Amino acid sequence: MIDVVLVDDHHLLLEGVARLLETVEDITVVGTAGTIDEAVTVVGDTCPTVVLLDVRLAAAYADGSSNSDGLTLLEELSKLPTAPVVAMMTGAHDEETVRRALKAGAKGFLDKTMASDHFESAIRVLAGGGSVTSEQAWGVICDLQPASPCTANPRASLVALLNERQRQILVEVMQGKTNRQISRSLLLGQDTVKAEVSSILNKLGVDSRLKAARIAIDSGLDREQS
Repeated sequence: MIDVVLVDDHHLLLEGVARLLETVEDITVVGTAGTIDEAVTVVGDTCPTVVLLDVRLAAAYADGSSNSDGLTLLEELSKLPTAPVVAMMTGAHDEETVRRALKAGAKGFLDKTMASDHFESAIRVLAGGGSVTSEQAWGVICDLQPASPCTANPRASLVALLNERQRQILVEVMQGKTNRQISRSLLLGQDTVKAEVSSILNKLGVDSRLKAARIAIDSGLDREQS
């Protein structure tokens, strides 16, 4: 079981993500928080595996002071004896925010608007020791670290969100096959293939099969499956 704490000062979003994860068998939301004080207490009490943290935490402290933000909380959590894996939830990826978050130990950057199954997959990857980063954040990271491996393979963490069947289907998509052809090749129903392709596009954050194929090629998936 993967224990998760959610930290966001937007209560509707907090409740929405918590509800999305309620039905996931291997993930349990053990606590939520809207301020730094609350978050430090909840994380200390529950010792979660993963923390999803709003990068722009406006309600910084319980007493109403606001001379801090989500990045400050990230720095505090990294000092705990049993530090959780922390991914930042955000809708924007500016260079300074990404720089500070990486320095403080963030293991991922997630878009708040991504699909529910993307949240589930991202949590599993983080709990397994991996990192998960939105395509937008990857661009900033690679600009900051032009000589790093991410320049050559910036989208591998996106493909890591896919399960084995979806990776097989994505390989077929890379080959330009239709849903009917994929169905015959993998011995799956066409409705199943259609649903899986839709899920793949959501997880990769793209709106077309061509873009999904491009990400797969850049990630090296074709070489892995050959």
